Amino acid sequence: MKFVIVLFALLVVANCYSYRGIRPGGQKECRNDEIFVECGSACEDTCENYRNTFRPCTLQCVIGCKCVEPKIRNANGECVLKEQC
Repeated sequence: MKFVIVLFALLVVANCYSYRGIRPGGQKECRNDEIFVECGSACEDTCENYRNTFRPCTLQCVIGCKCVEPKIRNANGECVLKEQC
């Protein structure tokens, strides 16, 4: 029985270590005007949608780089000010 508990504990530790948010150096490198988030919105503001105040969005965590406010993402994937859209 002890063997099963030890094996289970090792599997849990191995699984946690392989998660990119926990492993050292696992974070994605972002540009200067972006920030890495482990639980960002699935509905990031873009030049195409920021004027639409009512946008249905799913409640899920998206891991990745997000534009630093007040910038938003343009069609080329770059972070720009709204006036530059």
